[in-house]
Amino acid sequence: MSRPQRNAMSGPHWLLSYVVRVCLAGSETGGAFSMAEYLKPPGDWTPLHVHKRESQTTYVIEGEVTVHLPNGPHVLGPGACVFQPLGVPHTEEITSGKPARVLDVYAPAGFERWVTLAGIPADEMVLPAQPETPDENRLSELLAITKELGVDVLGGPGALP
Repeated sequence: MSRPQRNAMSGPHWLLSYVVRVCLAGSETGGAFSMAEYLKPPGDWTPLHVHKRESQTTYVIEGEVTVHLPNGPHVLGPGACVFQPLGVPHTEEITSGKPARVLDVYAPAGFERWVTLAGIPADEMVLPAQPETPDENRLSELLAITKELGVDVLGGPGALP
């Protein structure tokens, strides 16, 4: 039995300080969901944001991630997961002293487009040697892509719901 052809989006991409690859795109699930693997450095913290089109479930493979939701922080180690419902503000913080590997599932699919629209293709699933420090133009581009995908940024890294 032959293996299915992988979607072109599946290669790793660098985004700011981390690397991500789409494991399953919406085109492979009939739009039901998508899944992406992230490798993030210690201390990485996403801006406070809210998804208006999809829910997000985060599963930790390695390291420790604290997901901040309105009902408080959820500290997740390997094998733990948390559901982040559509329309609920949240932020994720890497709280381990080593990189964290996580799987994020988005339902329905669509947000996985963030990877190819905003990312820089990478050869392998390793952290960028030099994290990107976006200038004003790049930051505007990232915010426009985020908004186009139905995500509102509510505050910078460290802002809590």
